[in-house]
Amino acid sequence: MKAVILAGGLGTKLWPYSETMPKATIPVANKPVVKLLVEELEKYNLDIYVVVGYLKEDIKYALRDFSNINYIEIERQLGTAKSLIDSLKVIPQDDILVLYGDIVIHPKDLERFIEKSEGFRLACLISPLDKEEPQDWICPRISDGKVTSIEGHPRAGSYRMCGVYFIGKEYLQYLEKTPNFMRNVPVGGMPPQEIELSQSFQVMIEEGLDVYAIETEGFFVDIDKPWHILEANRRYIDFLCKSIEEDIIPEGSTISQDAHIKGKIVLGKNSHIGPRVVIMDNIIVGDNTTVTNGAIFTGPCVVGNNCFIYNYPQIGAYTSIGNRCHIGHCAEIEGVFFDNVYVVHYSELYGVFGHSVDIGAATVCGTLRFDDRSTIHRIKGRPEFPKEGANATYIGNFSRTGVNAIIMPGVKVGCYSLVGPGVIAYEDVPSNILVLAKQEYIKKSWGPERYGW
Repeated sequence: MKAVILAGGLGTKLWPYSETMPKATIPVANKPVVKLLVEELEKYNLDIYVVVGYLKEDIKYALRDFSNINYIEIERQLGTAKSLIDSLKVIPQDDILVLYGDIVIHPKDLERFIEKSEGFRLACLISPLDKEEPQDWICPRISDGKVTSIEGHPRAGSYRMCGVYFIGKEYLQYLEKTPNFMRNVPVGGMPPQEIELSQSFQVMIEEGLDVYAIETEGFFVDIDKPWHILEANRRYIDFLCKSIEEDIIPEGSTISQDAHIKGKIVLGKNSHIGPRVVIMDNIIVGDNTTVTNGAIFTGPCVVGNNCFIYNYPQIGAYTSIGNRCHIGHCAEIEGVFFDNVYVVHYSELYGVFGHSVDIGAATVCGTLRFDDRSTIHRIKGRPEFPKEGANATYIGNFSRTGVNAIIMPGVKVGCYSLVGPGVIAYEDVPSNILVLAKQEYIKKSWGPERYGW
């Protein structure tokens, strides 16, 4: 069997992060999504092919530790089926396991899929919608364990396609029959001109082939929009931390006797938990990281390598802190922090904060609206209703805030942008933009005479 990871798409709905990185390199518990997939696939002794296109060098950098990856470069992205068809021109003919490169899947579900699909010969992984809207996804109809039809962004549905497929080599010929757009859509549906792999399977169904459905039993997240980064990290951190059975403290790493520890800890090499630290649940800490002087972890967390966390910051549950992050002096943070983020001095942050984001002192992210409702987002002009993270802040890579900046619930800030001192950001800030507050003064004479002298 050959495994093919499709990781060449533009991922524009993930703005601002996709502007400077491929979706497949979004960090989940400090590892790029595509790296998590490759680590799991390596367990099954498969030949692994990764299809790259947009910002392909970043994909290769994320997988630099693997010597057995075969890369297939495709410059024009005309749809998932087209990418696969073009890839098969250079892959020796065999059974094909296809995975989209931006998904987070429970390892047991991937194991079940691989075990079952070889016997089925044609199979797809499906997942319950779980409060998601069917209009946001490609959805299958299921009967007696088989897929009876696949519809693009329907008005009703109970399951969604996961972007995990098995195609026996005897059926690869059907890929060539895929039309230029998704044919099976609701009346009035407007599919883009893309050769979609789900439509390939719809063609197979229409020609009388049995396509089997294998349902997820654990977590599954398709990182399609910014709030999915929060969901993916929460679910994966929960999985990792619940898997910790005992403390792991390597030689050269230490935990102070003055620390208050209620959970189990996995420490990396040369890492230290200092005095007055409070840890309320299981956490994982990387190499060469110091957590000291009153830092508080309120729930399960993952911390990267070469971090410095000190002077009474509070870190919320399911927070992922990337490598080389600096979190200090009473900062209150929760969410996902990519590598090299700097947060100090009374900041209050919730959301997703990109690579090398610099947070000015006392920057505050609002999370509660006066109407107590969730923020309605717009992605490419379409209103979106996130089931999680609607009121979070989303700051793109290489951006900054000034002192006392306030970012209102649900606001997104682009890459290479700056939200200046004292600015109250009520709406999304585009990339490559500096926003400064304009201030007016009232000047009057003043002096001792005002006090009766």
